[in-house]
Amino acid sequence: MTLSGLDPIGLIAECESKISSIDAEIATTQFPPVIATLQSLRASGRNKLGELNYLSSPLRVLPVEMLAGIFLFAVTAAYDPEDVIVPHAAVLSEVCHYWRQIALSLPSLWSALTIGVVDGPTEKYIDAIRVWLTRSLQLPLSIALISDLDEEEPGSAVINEIVGVKNRLESLTIAGSYSLAMTPLFADKLPVLQTLRLESGVDLSWLEEEAIEAIDLSAIAPHLRDVTFMEYLPGLHNNVSLPKLTHLEFSVDVDDILAILRQAQNLEQLRIHAFSLHFLDFDDNSDTFNQPQLEAVALPNLSHFTLISTTDETLALFQCLAFPALRSFSMDLESGGRSWVWDREKFAFFQGQSPHIQHVEFSNTSLSSADLEYLLRLSPELRSLTLNYCEGSIDDVLVNALEYDESNAQPLAPCLDVIAWRNSGFAKDAAIKRMLLSRCPAAGSSSKVARLKKVSIRRGLGPYSKVNDAAFIAQMEASLDQFHLS
Repeated sequence: MTLSGLDPIGLIAECESKISSIDAEIATTQFPPVIATLQSLRASGRNKLGELNYLSSPLRVLPVEMLAGIFLFAVTAAYDPEDVIVPHAAVLSEVCHYWRQIALSLPSLWSALTIGVVDGPTEKYIDAIRVWLTRSLQLPLSIALISDLDEEEPGSAVINEIVGVKNRLESLTIAGSYSLAMTPLFADKLPVLQTLRLESGVDLSWLEEEAIEAIDLSAIAPHLRDVTFMEYLPGLHNNVSLPKLTHLEFSVDVDDILAILRQAQNLEQLRIHAFSLHFLDFDDNSDTFNQPQLEAVALPNLSHFTLISTTDETLALFQCLAFPALRSFSMDLESGGRSWVWDREKFAFFQGQSPHIQHVEFSNTSLSSADLEYLLRLSPELRSLTLNYCEGSIDDVLVNALEYDESNAQPLAPCLDVIAWRNSGFAKDAAIKRMLLSRCPAAGSSSKVARLKKVSIRRGLGPYSKVNDAAFIAQMEASLDQFHLS
C-alpha cells in the first residue's frame, strides 16, 4: 500500500470521520446483528487508519541518506574484543526488511570498519571482511586494526585484505601488537590517506632503524593531515611532512619539541606526550629552554593544545610558545607534577601570547591558589576551569576572589560558566555557597559575570567533604544545567 499521488492528510481525516460515524451508529442501534456488523466495519476502518498513519509518517518520506545519518548519530561505537567487527551497518540491516534495504543501498554505512585481528582467522572471518569492504563500493575507507596477539606475524591474512583496498584508505588506526605483518601496508603509496594513528600499545619492533629511515610518509601518504604516534619514533617524525599537518599527537623527548613545532606551522590541534632522556646522558647539562635569545615558536592556527608530561623540564617550555588563536588548553603533569615548582612568570608569558583561551584544564600540578588567581586574572575570556588532583589550588582565598561583588568593576573570570574541580584543595561550604550564588544572577540583572551553567566540585576526603544544605543544593539544581557538590 502506497500513498503515491494521494493526499495522506485528507485520507486520514476521511477515515477518522467514518470511524466516528460508525461509533455514533453503534451508540444508537439496539439490534445485535447490526451492532456486530458496525463493529466489524469499525475494526476494518481502524486497521486502515493505522496503515495510513504508518505510511504517512515522516520516517517513510525521508531520504535514505538522512535516515542513515540519524542512525549513525544515535549509535555509539565501542570496540568489543569479543566481536570481529563493530556492526553499525549490520545492526541497522537486522531491524527489518525496510531498514536492510536502506543499509544495503548506502555504501557510506560500510566505509568504516574496526577489525580485531585474531590468531589464525577462519575463511568465514575473512569472507565477512570482504563482504563489508565490497558493500562500501569505491568510497574512502576508515579502518581500525586492533590486536593483542604476541605472535611474531599475527593476522597476515587480515592485513592482506586491507592491502587490497589501500588505495581507498582515508583513515588508518593501528592498536596492539603487529610485528612484521604490518610492513605491507607501508610498502607502497597510500594516495588518499589523511589520518594515521599508531595508538599506545603498538609493538613497533618490526620498525628497525633502517626500516624507519625507509618509510617516508611524506611520499607514501602525500595528503596526510592528522597523525598520532604514541611511541617514540624519532626517525618516523623526520619522515612526516610536518608543514602539511593540521592535527598532531606524539610522544617526544622534551628537547625535540621546539624543533618539531617550528616545522608544523599549520597545526590546528596539538597533543604532546613529553618525557626526558637526560637521565640516560649523565654528561649532558644543557638547558634547552633557558638559552639566551631563544626565539618563541608561533603557531598561528592552533586552537587546541594538550600537554602531558613526565618531566618538570616542560614547565620552562611555556616561555617559548606563542599560540594567538588558542581556545582550549589542557595540561597533565601526572603524579610527579604535584611536587614540581610552578613557574608563574613563564606561564604568564604563554598566556600573554595566547590571550583568547576559553577552556583550561590542569591535572596533577603544584598550582597554589595564588598562582591560580594570577592565572585567572590573565584570562579574561575563560569560560571553563577544570582542576584534577591539583592539591592546594582551591582554598577560601581563591573561592572568595571568585565571588562576584557588584562594586568590583573588574571581577575575576567574568565569562566563567563551567566549573569542574576534583580533589584540588578545600574551601569551606559557606565560601563555596556565596561564590556560586553570586554567579547565578537573576535574569535581566546587570551582573558583570556570566551565569554558571555546570558545576561539579568534588573535594574528596577532608573536613569539608559533606554538604548537608538540602535547600541550597535544590536551588542550584534548579538553576544550573548540571550540579554536584561533595
